Amino acid sequence: MFNILFFIISLLIYGIILRIFDYSYKTFIQVAINGILGLIALYILQLIEIPVIINGISVIITAFLGLPGVVIIIIFSN
Repeated sequence: MFNILFFIISLLIYGIILRIFDYSYKTFIQVAINGILGLIALYILQLIEIPVIINGISVIITAFLGLPGVVIIIIFSN
């Protein structure tokens, strides 16, 4: 529950940062979709028993970076 809350808050903060730097909503939607796919990938990796730690920090990294963030988490979780 808290992981999803961290994820939503991270995306909102990222959206605010994008609006400050005058990016379009299309960019935010692309980032949000990439982040959602990254979060789904984290949970799928945990389901197939690849050692991935899902905590607040990993969720925030995934929200900001998306699928490349998942790769970073896998590299540093060993």
